[in-house]
Amino acid sequence: MKSLPNIPITLASLLLVVLAVGDSVAQPSPSALEGRWVSRSCEILSPTGELPNYITRDFTFTETEWELELMVYLDRECSAAGMRVRIGGAYELGDQAAEPTYTDVREGNFFYDHRTNEPLDPFFVNLLNTDLAFCFPDDLTWELNTPVDTITFDCDALGMHSQQSCSDGEYDLVAIYEDGALHLGDRFQTASMCQLPRPTLLEPKGLVRFEERSPNALGLARSARLSQNTRVQEALALLSEENMRTVISEISANLHNRYYSTDEAVEAALYFERAYGGVAAEGGRGP
Repeated sequence: MKSLPNIPITLASLLLVVLAVGDSVAQPSPSALEGRWVSRSCEILSPTGELPNYITRDFTFTETEWELELMVYLDRECSAAGMRVRIGGAYELGDQAAEPTYTDVREGNFFYDHRTNEPLDPFFVNLLNTDLAFCFPDDLTWELNTPVDTITFDCDALGMHSQQSCSDGEYDLVAIYEDGALHLGDRFQTASMCQLPRPTLLEPKGLVRFEERSPNALGLARSARLSQNTRVQEALALLSEENMRTVISEISANLHNRYYSTDEAVEAALYFERAYGGVAAEGGRGP
C-alpha cells in the first residue's frame, strides 16, 4: 500500500489495523483445528483466472492429517458443479510466522499423498481432453463423473503440483479468529505455495466449522467487518481536508485487493464512498 501523504505514521497504522485486520486472531493448535471446516459461501479461486474458478472448500482435520474436497463451479452462485478435487495428507504446524501481518499466526506445512480430479460437467471433460491435454499422459482420456489419480501430475494451468514437485508441502499460514473462523494464507500472494516465501497475509474470508455454517454467514461477517464505522470516523476526523481524497482512494484500493470477490470489493469500497462521500467529493468533514 502506498504511504499516506502528510499523515502521522500512528494514524496510518491505525487505518491499516482497522481495515486490514478487523478481528483478533489466536494461535492455533492441532487440537483446535480438529474437525470439519467449510466455506462461508461461494468463493473465487483467482481474481484473474480465465477458467471457471468459483469454488467451495470442505476441510477435515485430525491432529496430524488434513483432507480437502474442493468443488469448482461454472457460475458465481456455485450451483453448477464443474469439477471435484479431493486432496490430503499429513500437516505440521510450526512456530509463529516469521513475517506475520497479524500476531499469533503459525506457519503450517501441508503435505499431500493423494489427489483425485473428477470432471462433473462436459465443459471440463472437453477442457481436460483438449486444451489441457499437454498436462497429462497421452493415454489418459478424461470421462464424466470418473475420478482420476493426479498425484503424479503437474499442471500450472490448474494450479496442480505433483507430490514430488511439492515434497516439502505447501508453505502456508494458519490462524483462528476470535469469532472461531479458520484463516489460511492468502494464495493470491504467491505463484506457488510449494515454494518459499510463504504468504504474509491471511485470506480474508476464512472457513467456519461445518456445524456452525449458515447461508447468511458471509453477509453477517461482512457486516461485522464494516461495523468498524466509529473507529474509522475517529481516525478520519484527525485528517486534514487536503489528504481526505487520497485516504479514500487508498482505503478503496486496499479493500479491493483484500477481498476474493470483485463484487464484494466494490460493495466494501462503495460503503466508504457513501459514508465519507461528502469528504471525498467536496472536501468537507464526514458524517
